[in-house]
Amino acid sequence: MPFYGFGSLTVIPVRDLGTRGPTEGPPVVVDCPARDSARSVLLWFVLFALLLLRKVNRTRRAWVVLLPLFAIYGILHIAENMHSSFGVWYISIYFRSFLCDALRALGLAIALLAMVSDLVEARSRRFRLVFACVVVLLAGGAAIGVNAPAASSTEAWIVGFGAMTLLSAFGLGIIAILLRWLTGRSDPRVLAGVCLVLGAGPVCILEGINLLCGSIRPSITMDITMVGGRIFSQVVFAPYLIFFCFLLLAVLSPLYRRRLTGCFTGEIPTSRDA
Repeated sequence: MPFYGFGSLTVIPVRDLGTRGPTEGPPVVVDCPARDSARSVLLWFVLFALLLLRKVNRTRRAWVVLLPLFAIYGILHIAENMHSSFGVWYISIYFRSFLCDALRALGLAIALLAMVSDLVEARSRRFRLVFACVVVLLAGGAAIGVNAPAASSTEAWIVGFGAMTLLSAFGLGIIAILLRWLTGRSDPRVLAGVCLVLGAGPVCILEGINLLCGSIRPSITMDITMVGGRIFSQVVFAPYLIFFCFLLLAVLSPLYRRRLTGCFTGEIPTSRDA
C-alpha cells in the first residue's frame, strides 16, 4: 500500500526484502515522495475544483456534500484498523484493503456525480441512469487505479470495483422499479431505508450466527460457507450503505434531492420534492 506522508521513512525489515536487505537486517530508508501522497487524494482535488469553479456549487448548500464523505471515510478508517477474530477482517487483510478502498472510491465518485448531475436535463430515465453509471465507474475507477497497492494489480482492482458497482447499481435500479410499481413513485426516504437494511442486515445476521456458533467447532463445509457468505455479503451489500449516506443527503437537502433523485431512481423530481 502507498505511504501517506512526505520525505523518508526509516523501517527495520523483518522479512527478506531482496535488494533492500536481509531478514531482520539493519534499518533501511524507504522514500515517500510527495506524488504518492498527492495521488491518493487526486479525486478530492477534482471535487473541490468543481465546488469552487462552478457557480451553482459556490453555496453553503452545495458544500454539504462533504458531510456523507467525511462520515464514510471516518467509519471505514475505524473499520479498516479494527483487529477482529471474526467477520470479514478475519478473511484477508488484502481483501479488507480492497473493500475499504472500493467503498471510499464509490462514495467519492457519487459525490462527484452530484457535482455535475444537474448538467443533464434529458427526460429519458435510461439516459440519466446510464450517465450516472458512467460517471461513477470512471471516477471510482480512477480513484482505485491511483491507489492500487502494486502496478500489477491495478487492473484487477479496477475490474473488481467495476463489477461490485454495477452489481449494486443494478440491484438499486430493481428496487427503484419495484417501489414505483408498488407505490407509484420511488420515494428517496423509502429507498434510503431499504438501502440501510440491505447494507447492514446481512452483515449483522452473519456476525450474529458466528457469535452464536462460536462455541461449536465448525466443520470444513460450515467454515467455507461462512467465509463465502461474508465475502458475498460485503461485496454485494456493503455498497448499499454508501447509497444510504447519499440518499439520506437527498432526503435532507432539497438541492441534492433534485440532483440525486434522477441518478438513483431515474425520476425527475416534482415540485414537492424540491
